[in-house]
Amino acid sequence: MVETIALGLIREAMSGSNGSANSDQMLTKALVNSDYMLDFIIGLFSLVHPSQVAALLLAYFNILVECEDPIGRGGVGDDSYLRRSKCARQIRLHAVERLAVMPSIAKLNYPLKFTGSYPKVKTTSSSWTIQSDEEVTPKDWLETVDRYPKAFWLSELLMEQCLDICSSSCNMIIEEAKRQAKATKQGTRRGDSDLMRDDLLRIESLAFHSITCAYELLIKRQSMDSRFQTVTLSFCNKLVSCEKKVAASSIDSSSASKIAVGDMLL
Repeated sequence: MVETIALGLIREAMSGSNGSANSDQMLTKALVNSDYMLDFIIGLFSLVHPSQVAALLLAYFNILVECEDPIGRGGVGDDSYLRRSKCARQIRLHAVERLAVMPSIAKLNYPLKFTGSYPKVKTTSSSWTIQSDEEVTPKDWLETVDRYPKAFWLSELLMEQCLDICSSSCNMIIEEAKRQAKATKQGTRRGDSDLMRDDLLRIESLAFHSITCAYELLIKRQSMDSRFQTVTLSFCNKLVSCEKKVAASSIDSSSASKIAVGDMLL
C-alpha cells in the first residue's frame, strides 16, 4: 500500500508538461495529496506500536529515494531525471516538515522499554503473617532492557532525510561546476547535458530548504525537550539561578544607593 501511494504521488507530480508553471502546479497538487498519506501515518501512532509505524515510514522514504534514479544512471543533464529527483525530494521534505512538528514527537522519539521476557526472581512466599516487600523486577536488569524502537529513532530518521537531500543536491551542483570548468578550459561550447541557470537555482534552493528544516525543526525546535539535555540542562539551571542572585543583589545595591542619595538631598 505504501509503495502504491508513493509511486502514485511521483506519477502525479511528473504528469505536468515541461513548462515550469505547469510542472510546479502538478508538484503542488502532489504535495497536497501526500498530506492524506501523512495524516494516516500520524494517526497510526495512537493505534499500533511505534515500531510498526517506523517500518512504514522507512519504506515510504526508501521508495521515494529509489524513484529519484530508478535505473541508477545518475544522468544529471537529463530533464526527466531532474524533474523526478526534484519531485521526490520535495515530497520527502514535505513529510519531514509534517512529522517534525507533531505534538507527540518527543514521546514517540523516546519510546518505552519493551522486552519479551521477564526475569524469574525467587521471593519468599507472602502470607498474612509474613509480608514480602521484595521487588519482582530487579532495577539492574531493567536498565539493560533496550527501547524498541531505539531512542531518538524518529529524529535520526528525519535528520538523515534532510542531510541526504542536501548532500545529493550539492553533489549535483559540484558535478555541473566541474563540467563547466572543464568545458571552459578546453574552449568547447556548452553541451545539451549542461544544467540551465533555473535548474541550478532550483537545486540550490532545495539544498537550503533541507538544511533549514534540519536546523529549525529538528535541532532548534526539539532542543527545548529536557530529555535531549542532561548535563547541559543542569548547567543552564545553575546559570539561571546565579543570574537571578546577581540581579537581586544589583537591585538591592541600587535601592540602597537611591536611599543614600535621598538622605543626602534631604
